[in-house]
Parts: sequence; structure tokens; C-alpha cells
Amino acid sequence: MKQVDREAMIQLELAQLDLELESNQRELRKLAETEYDYGEIQNLEQRFYQELMEANQGAEKQHYFVELEAESRSLQQKQRLQVEERSEELLAEKKNLVDKEDQLYLERKQLLDQEVGVDEWD
Repeated sequence: MKQVDREAMIQLELAQLDLELESNQRELRKLAETEYDYGEIQNLEQRFYQELMEANQGAEKQHYFVELEAESRSLQQKQRLQVEERSEELLAEKKNLVDKEDQLYLERKQLLDQEVGVDEWD
């Protein structure tokens, strides 16, 4: 493949990587916002359950609200773990994209060095 053709391919790949990195960043921001929202909801829910339990001192009702609270916490934990796992996947994907981008920049520099000569770049 000619150097000019390869340079054009590298430029296209870099542009595509840039788009993928932007998309990755957007999703990471959305996940961070979701995690924050989960925390806020959890705090509100905890206060709500405390108020319910204080208002309903009967043992039968108290047991019911304790079970609801435990079930709610379990569901929240599951959701949080899913968000954390997705965040980790996105961070790994971001690292791979950045590594590939670095590799392409290095390859492009090597092609330019071959065209112009190393002495002119130093």
C-alpha cells in the first residue's frame, strides 16, 4: 500500500476513534450522573422508611417495612453493581481506544519520517 494511501487510512481511523472516544465519554458521564441519582434516591428512601417505621410502631407493620427496606436495598445494590460494571467496561474500552490512537499516531509519524527524512523532524 502506498504511503499516501496509508496516511489517509490512518486519518480516517483517527477520526473514527475520536468519535468513539466522544461517545464513550458521554456514556461515562451519564453513568456518573445515574450513580449520583441512585445515591440521592437511596437517601430519600432511607428517610421515608425511617419515618414509616417510627409512625407505625406495631410489630407486624414494623416487620413489613423492614422487609420492604431490605428488598429495596437489594435492588439498589444490584442496580449499582450493574452501573459499576458498565463503568469499568467503558473505562477499559476507553483505554483500548486511546492505545489504538497512540499506535496510529506513531505509525503516521513513522510514515512522515520516511517521506521527509528523520533529520528534518528532529
